[in-house]
Amino acid sequence: MYELKEIKEIRKKFGLTQTELAKKAGVSQSLIAKVEAGLLDPTYTNARKIFDALDSLTQKHEMKAEEIMT
Repeated sequence: MYELKEIKEIRKKFGLTQTELAKKAGVSQSLIAKVEAGLLDPTYTNARKIFDALDSLTQKHEMKAEEIMT
């Protein structure tokens, strides 16, 4: 599980803009901006949407053991 303060760091790690993350999560860009700035605590539903979008990005970029084993 992520912390709200980690959203910006993770988003930048994957090279996404706030708008791109917002589209993937199904929320507004302004919500992402306010959460990242610490100005707003999102509802549970919106936080879950953001974290689910981040999880899907993490899973896409995660290497599997079978990809590196010889």
